[in-house]
Amino acid sequence: MISAFVHLFHPHHSNNHRPHLLHPQGIAVLVAIFLFTNSSLKLLAQVRGGVLGYASSITPQSVLDELNTKRIEAGLKPLGLNDRLNQAATMKASDMFTLNYWAHNNPNGKEPWDFIKAAGYRYRYAGENLARDFGDTDSLIDAWMASPTHKDNIVNPRYQETGIAVVNGTLQGIETTLVVNLFGTPAVSLPQISGIQTPVQAQEIVTITTAAAISSPPAISPLLLEKVIAVSIISLVLLTLLWDTLHSSKLRLVRLVGKNPAHILFLLTVLLVVIFSQAGGLL
Repeated sequence: MISAFVHLFHPHHSNNHRPHLLHPQGIAVLVAIFLFTNSSLKLLAQVRGGVLGYASSITPQSVLDELNTKRIEAGLKPLGLNDRLNQAATMKASDMFTLNYWAHNNPNGKEPWDFIKAAGYRYRYAGENLARDFGDTDSLIDAWMASPTHKDNIVNPRYQETGIAVVNGTLQGIETTLVVNLFGTPAVSLPQISGIQTPVQAQEIVTITTAAAISSPPAISPLLLEKVIAVSIISLVLLTLLWDTLHSSKLRLVRLVGKNPAHILFLLTVLLVVIFSQAGGLL
């Protein structure tokens, strides 16, 4: 056991003073392990109700609560939940799954406002946010708030009501959960908002991100597990490189290989990107 450890991680005469983990064969094995575990997690994640799954605590109520928290912090009134906007949001999510598209307009040219009208909601102002592949409501709302245009939908003083749908399905070959969040103000006589002179029929501010949810969140999220595996592998190689650098400097070894400092800097950059990357993205 000790000899195997030395062979893999410690510069020694048995490995020509270069840890075998840093040899091309060692790197290839690590890449193969990552690809295998990543593929396995994606397969397991498609098993609903199992230990593994694209875990999410996102619910319509949690989205509503977070939206209203942001509005109250901005000095605005909270949004009311409207049944017809809920219906429109559900219709939009179903349409995306049925026609297999990821956009605010469907392939036939149908716009978000068409779903709102079809649900019987007559609006003065309307907007839409979409999401997929976020693991929790906080990260979802944070992503929306980090983008000025998406934030405008959430803290828009024109909006008075909202509708939210969280729907599971398969989109473009991947099992996921879509979050559709519609905003609206009914087309009835409303108090004039200071500074707003001309009504806007439909304010199109759409967030396309990613979030998945199951009815009962499992104990382990593959999204997090994939990141943990990637960070672990990169950290292992990085630490081995650091130890190899220190040891070779001490022994004044001369090698016909790339410079360790350059490799270390590259791996540090990759590690930071992986650690701070988010599951979802904005469009």
